[in-house]
This record gives sequence, structure tokens and C-alpha cells, in this order.
Amino acid sequence: QSMQPLESKDIQLLTQLGFMAAARGDTARSQRIFDALALLRPHQAFAHIGIACAWMNAGKASQAVHHLSRVHLPAGDEADILDAFYALALQLAGHMHQSTTLLQQLVQRTAECPESSARRMALSMLGQLPSPCNRTLYPQGPL
Repeated sequence: QSMQPLESKDIQLLTQLGFMAAARGDTARSQRIFDALALLRPHQAFAHIGIACAWMNAGKASQAVHHLSRVHLPAGDEADILDAFYALALQLAGHMHQSTTLLQQLVQRTAECPESSARRMALSMLGQLPSPCNRTLYPQGPL
């Protein structure tokens, strides 16, 4: 018998389970789940981010750095969000200069996409994202 390909809902369920394990810092379980998902979705960042989050939540950011440094995705949104999490792992591992440099490159690279998640994360980590408190609720004055 041949194995049926996983449906989108199955991938979602496995992803949720992987992130639940990652949230607890359960690197062994999340690694197994996300390694399998990375094989199924090789050009997407979520599985690699999940593995990195597990390492960071386990207090081992250097392991997250090691993992993310070996991942190479095609240029685009997936590579950008992966870089944002790589910069986070670098910060947590104490490599501030390297993290800041990567974040600045990411901000420059995504200048054409002001609403991209990766850009917003990078700007936030650099302290350059405007605070929601600084936005006015009434752009043309109160009603």
C-alpha cells in the first residue's frame, strides 16, 4: 500500500503540536515533528522557526543559532521571516552586533513591503517600530 499524502489540515495539526512542544522547550519532540514538516514543506520557514523556538525556550539560543545558520531558503517572504528569527536567536545568544546587522539588512531588503511580518519584527527588535500609543485614534481630530 502506498502512503497517502498529508492534507493541509494534517500539516496544521502537526504544526500546532510542534509549537506546543516548542513552547515547553521540549526540543526532542519538536525536533522530530518539525524535521518531518521541513521535508514536507522544504521552501517554508515555519518548521525551522519551530525548531529554533524550541531551543530558545529551552534556554539554548546558541543551538537555535546553529540550526538557523544552516537553513537556506529561496529569497522572499519565507527567507525574510527566517532571518528575523535568526536575528532573535543571535540576540538571545549574546551576538548583538551580528543580530543588529542582520536586522538592518532585513529592514533595507523589505523596504518595498512595509506591512511584511519580517519587516515589522525587525523594526520592533531595532526599536524603530512606532508604538501603538503614539498613533492618534482620531487622525482628523475628535468627533
